[in-house]
Amino acid sequence: KSLTEQVTNNHSNLTHLYSEMQLSMAGGLEATEAQHRGTLAEQAAKFQSSLAEQSTSLRADQINTFSKHRQELEELRAVHKTEQVEVEVRLNKVVEEKWGPLQQEVNDNHAHIKVLHEKLQTAVM
Repeated sequence: KSLTEQVTNNHSNLTHLYSEMQLSMAGGLEATEAQHRGTLAEQAAKFQSSLAEQSTSLRADQINTFSKHRQELEELRAVHKTEQVEVEVRLNKVVEEKWGPLQQEVNDNHAHIKVLHEKLQTAVM
């Protein structure tokens, strides 16, 4: 072969190899891009799943906290009611203890007033 044919042949081979390399690189880039898209989609799905789990967990924590606070409130109400009943019992006892002597004092005063009234009427007549 002549030198011109060899150069032309080599040039043609190099052009062909260059085209194949470009196609190969483009295919590689597309494959890499597709792989990255897949990885990103996978990471996004994991992130969404994690967010959903956190949301569910947070909601469960809120429900548990609400239930706990509600139970504590009910316990405080029960304690308050018990204390209120105890206070009413003590007040009623004090009233009963004071009522008898006060009633007696009123009766004694009434009897004394009646005696004084009778003495006054006798003295006036």
